[in-house]
Amino acid sequence: MHHGNKSEILDCIVPRDLDKHRPVTTAAVLDGAVLVQMLRPGGAVTTGQYFTDVLAPYILSWFDRNNRIDIVWDVYSKTSLKSDIREQRGTGARRRVTLSTKVPGNWAAFLRVDLNKQELFVELAKSLKHMTFPQGKELFTTIRDGCVTSTAGINTNALAPCTQEEADTRLFLHVAAATLAGHRRVMVRSSDSDVVVLAIAAFVALEQRMDELWIFHLSISLNLANK
Repeated sequence: MHHGNKSEILDCIVPRDLDKHRPVTTAAVLDGAVLVQMLRPGGAVTTGQYFTDVLAPYILSWFDRNNRIDIVWDVYSKTSLKSDIREQRGTGARRRVTLSTKVPGNWAAFLRVDLNKQELFVELAKSLKHMTFPQGKELFTTIRDGCVTSTAGINTNALAPCTQEEADTRLFLHVAAATLAGHRRVMVRSSDSDVVVLAIAAFVALEQRMDELWIFHLSISLNLANK
């Protein structure tokens, strides 16, 4: 069976004359796995230092233009239908991950092991939970099937528990929650072509509650707007 490149679908649905102006949004939903793949450890020695020196500053930078940030992390199950596909992409060494664990020399190989990623994502999400954010700013982060927020008293029943394994669909639960909280212009950050397709369907379903849904996908920014 021939397996096509699903990113080719973007040639069919993304216009060539993309709007180049900087998006104005009040909420952003970020794919946590994409951030970890993109943000290399650099000089960080431990997982804790990676969080403090690399990930946390990046997350805080999103608050410069948004009042709400949601981080959605993948969940990896041994019984997943996609586990075999992930194994075909290659494997690395299994390492126990805590905040004091030394950052591996081969970051890409480390991230090929599902259990490595699962433990890393949980540690990073827990650390986000304990951060202090500027007044008026809110952060939501998933932890496995749960969701926690930086603001006391916020009801997250609409977001958790969640049985969706991958972030691509779960991202849009958070988009919907942001619109219910009054955010009419939302950005989604991902590198998955599936997310672009899902965004079109989500915007149609949510268009009464939002004006713009921006998709920041690698080198393009796609704007779905209510005309």
